[in-house]
Amino acid sequence: MQLAKKIIRNALIQILNERGYTFTFEGNDDFYMIQKNRESRHISFQLVISGKTVIKTHGSHNGNKMDGIGVFQFDLIKDYPIPDYYIFGLENRVSGSAEYMIVSYSELVDRLSKRSLLKENKVGMWLWLMPDRSVFETTLIGFEAEWWHINGRMAEGGGMDYSQCLNNWYLFDN
Repeated sequence: MQLAKKIIRNALIQILNERGYTFTFEGNDDFYMIQKNRESRHISFQLVISGKTVIKTHGSHNGNKMDGIGVFQFDLIKDYPIPDYYIFGLENRVSGSAEYMIVSYSELVDRLSKRSLLKENKVGMWLWLMPDRSVFETTLIGFEAEWWHINGRMAEGGGMDYSQCLNNWYLFDN
């Protein structure tokens, strides 16, 4: 059973509170403004929570094991104010906890464009959380591409590799 969106959202708020961040705005569309230790600096982000995943459709066709799958459908914000970061929340099915991929807006736009996943402002993207804590964007990859990119680890270090984004809260601190 998939974690409820409310649980993923509340876990995110708890993590940020533990790291010393406070919310100055929380909108209906999951756009947040936060500050740390009463500094005047604000950080904005858009939270996108995984929709329902279907293993047969979104999972491996080569028998790859994964700890989580995130299926994200969202509109990329293109009008001012754009968020500083996008945070993608999904369930780690092994631990039953929430995991987050944190990507700067500019890096996300660059990655989506290079993989032709940005259609006007509509985005559809799949992320796989592997048992070794690596994360790969695997949107609509076929059997052969999965074998080369995931099994053969050709995706490591490239545009499909989101591993460095996994729970990378230090991005907010810099």
